[in-house]
Amino acid sequence: MAYLPEEAVWVEGIRRLETTDRAIGGEGGVMNQQGGELANRTAYLRERLDGLPEIPTSLQTTDPPTYHVVRVDVAEGGSGYALDDLVKAGSENVDL
Repeated sequence: MAYLPEEAVWVEGIRRLETTDRAIGGEGGVMNQQGGELANRTAYLRERLDGLPEIPTSLQTTDPPTYHVVRVDVAEGGSGYALDDLVKAGSENVDL
């Protein structure tokens, strides 16, 4: 079994198979083109991800953030309209 060659490049657009396309596999075959284009995009994204700096241990957490639903009254306009918003726990101010 052979594997598709991968290049770390961003491919603009993924080829759509047409009803008139002949089912041809192998190197450069139309049936392998989409997989190759997606593999290239994946390799490109992986290369970019690997190039990011690591998160300092002091900022790493396995606990999901806690959010609270709060009600905020919009003072301007005098309509008394209220807005429900999600605010991260520990936040004191909500800017609208």
